Amino acid sequence: EVLVIKKTHHHKLALFKEQIEFVCGAKCWKIGTGFPYKCHECDVSFHVNCVWRPSELKPQSEVNHSSHSSHHLKLNTGQPPDYSDGKCRLCGKEIDELYYHCSSCNFTLDMHCVLNPPPETLRDTKAHDHTLILLPRLDSFTCNACGLKGDRSPYLCVQCGFMIHQDCLDLPRVIKTNRHGHRISRTSVLGVVNSICGVCLENMDWTCGGYSCQRCPGYFVHSKCATRSDVWNGEELEGVPEEKEYLDPYVVIEDNTIQHFSHQEHWLRLHVNSVIWEEENKRWCKSRCMYPFMLKMLGTSDSYVCSAGCLFNVLVPTRRRGSIKNVC
Repeated sequence: EVLVIKKTHHHKLALFKEQIEFVCGAKCWKIGTGFPYKCHECDVSFHVNCVWRPSELKPQSEVNHSSHSSHHLKLNTGQPPDYSDGKCRLCGKEIDELYYHCSSCNFTLDMHCVLNPPPETLRDTKAHDHTLILLPRLDSFTCNACGLKGDRSPYLCVQCGFMIHQDCLDLPRVIKTNRHGHRISRTSVLGVVNSICGVCLENMDWTCGGYSCQRCPGYFVHSKCATRSDVWNGEELEGVPEEKEYLDPYVVIEDNTIQHFSHQEHWLRLHVNSVIWEEENKRWCKSRCMYPFMLKMLGTSDSYVCSAGCLFNVLVPTRRRGSIKNVC
């Protein structure tokens, strides 16, 4: 549904089909949650009722805001001043038609941050162990949670110098991505030099946070890469029981005899201090039931040998699959 109501807005308005939180661009200036009418040219949203019955309420001409207590902020309309960067000091979004501004300090806030400002202090154990303080100013910094640069209004821990983007405060603790077989967990410091991101394959700042796999010691992912919409389904798994991902790779038949998942036709018997075959000494099952396999060095010379004499061997098995390697 597309509307043209000049009294409300000078562009076409389309009914947005996703439920979002927004600040109404009509004169009510209230925060709404739902399915608004939206101008895609101006990126401004409106309550449905405000589109059909425009409010006559007007925003205050001046406000005293907690993020800029030294001066009042004055209501402005139209384009922001040329000397400003045209963005809200707190959230960094582009300024809309209406905004509040301090010309003495070149300090600008959009309507959303005036009506719904971020808290001045917070203690969120998901983000950090200590109390965080908002710094409402332009200041270049590196976010300790994601390793990326920021240019404004981070949260700071005075106790340990930790700094974080506002949008990194709610990074999930445990997630499952479509790029790795195991769950990965958020860590405050990677601590491994020359780490490579498992998603973008770029270098990672080992002094900052990211995600790591508890089962695969060398697997790491950037915070922003791990939480991309095409990588993660948005589900937080902290506290959710993990399904068993691996079946036992073998069944014990009797002492020193097993049935391995990769060679279920015959039982395998333990041979102690066997000679590890080199790649040129590949062995085939005489019944041609499998591809040739090569033993993978796992720090032991013990192996299980097919009791039927087909020359199929595996190392003493671990509790997960992968003790043999297909070399075909």
